[in-house]
Amino acid sequence: MKRAAGVLLLGAVLGLSACDGRLARIEATALRVDRSTWDSLTVVSTFIRDPLFGGVEAVPTDSLRVTVFRANYDTLYHGAPGQIGIDDRPLFSEERLLVEVCATWRRQTACDQTGVRASRKRAIVERATVFPVSGTEYGSARYRFGLQRERQGFSDSSWSAIESRISHDTMLRVYVPGGSAAALEVPVRSGVNRVDFSRRPGFRDFRYDIQSGLLDNDSTLVLFELHGRIAPQRTLLTRDSVMVRTRTREERKEELAWLVESAGEVLLDELQGRLSFRRAFVFINEWSYASLDRTYDAEIELQWQDGLRQRWSDVTLRLSIRFDGSRGVARLVRASSRAHDKWFSAWPDSTVLLDSLYITSP
Repeated sequence: MKRAAGVLLLGAVLGLSACDGRLARIEATALRVDRSTWDSLTVVSTFIRDPLFGGVEAVPTDSLRVTVFRANYDTLYHGAPGQIGIDDRPLFSEERLLVEVCATWRRQTACDQTGVRASRKRAIVERATVFPVSGTEYGSARYRFGLQRERQGFSDSSWSAIESRISHDTMLRVYVPGGSAAALEVPVRSGVNRVDFSRRPGFRDFRYDIQSGLLDNDSTLVLFELHGRIAPQRTLLTRDSVMVRTRTREERKEELAWLVESAGEVLLDELQGRLSFRRAFVFINEWSYASLDRTYDAEIELQWQDGLRQRWSDVTLRLSIRFDGSRGVARLVRASSRAHDKWFSAWPDSTVLLDSLYITSP
């Protein structure tokens, strides 16, 4: 009987020991993260083990492991507590970092967490925009930019440049404010970009918005926004505006002068007869420009001197012609006696279609 009692007593002791292992718990009593620079953390943490029987025990420091996570849960550090080096430069502006400390001792595990933030950062962007590129009908632009990241000082508000090999995932968004088209989005890189809009979804609507503004107001505002990732979400880095304008009145006048001169040469070639002109002049009396169909309407006067006696002739015409020299129509309004005869000798009607006379732009 005594031997049996001894066996029972030993079983009871083992049972209590197992129960003590299951019921004991580890608790965090302190977790502190100190910083003296943006690129380092000092993690101080204490854990205790509170068994079912006996006094509280401090968990040894070598049983602690620290893990530092980015906002997307990428691991920046995993190892022992103490002073930890964390490269802040590639981190997003004020990105939230998670510091987790776990203690594992005598088959028990417990963890504690706290959060810290990365430094505040900003982007300094130098850029230049050329739009539209000549001859592209608003289908392309030249966009040049350089991007320098800066971060705010740890103990003051000063800013300093930082270098880091990261992609800023830059995107150019181009649109007409208040227009019907969604913004055109084109990936761009630091340096000079030749941006082609013509094959992007929505380009036709974008071009329509520009042309509508030109018809209504002779100008259209186009915004160029550069977006990039200096924060967890892509954010606006800089914005430029380009005012697309129709030609000035002086520019239109110069264009019309060339068109009238070209039309005059063609008409006078038919009116001169056998003998060449001694002198000839072309005058513009009045003119207007219709933006909707890009057509000039002008009253012009042709005067020329020809024949053996060098007599003068003149005609007044109404000229309608598009900006590129196409669809030209000249209608006789008035003619001197000699000019009247020459006109109807050259053409059977008072209206001449200049398309057939091949007026082309330079």
